[in-house]
Amino acid sequence: MPSSHRFRTSIPRNLWRWATICGWKWQSSIPEHINKLELKAVYTALKWRVARQRLRHSRVLRLVDSMLSLQFLNKGRSSSHKLRRITKKCCTLLVASRLFLVLSYIDTKQNPADRPSRRPTKRNWASAK
Repeated sequence: MPSSHRFRTSIPRNLWRWATICGWKWQSSIPEHINKLELKAVYTALKWRVARQRLRHSRVLRLVDSMLSLQFLNKGRSSSHKLRRITKKCCTLLVASRLFLVLSYIDTKQNPADRPSRRPTKRNWASAK
């Protein structure tokens, strides 16, 4: 494997049991770029953990299938004007709740969150346990 691909090694999804908590299609009058939607998904998951699970002072594992999102969040900043706002929101939430975000790459075919985003459930995140 070339050294440039060492970060693209996917974590196997069968290490944990996964359950769909909620899912929906993003409602927007303006079509948004997939990278922005990926970052919004990470932010929404973090917000849910802080608000609904009252999780603080913990480590949180988040699997992402976007290398760009993974690198932006690991770095904590973005040079892209379109992605900077959502990146800052994620970082602010992490600092305020004292969460330590552990990001890992997962191949899109293995991503357990990919199917609910394409065929959403009827529940929203506020009603999830």
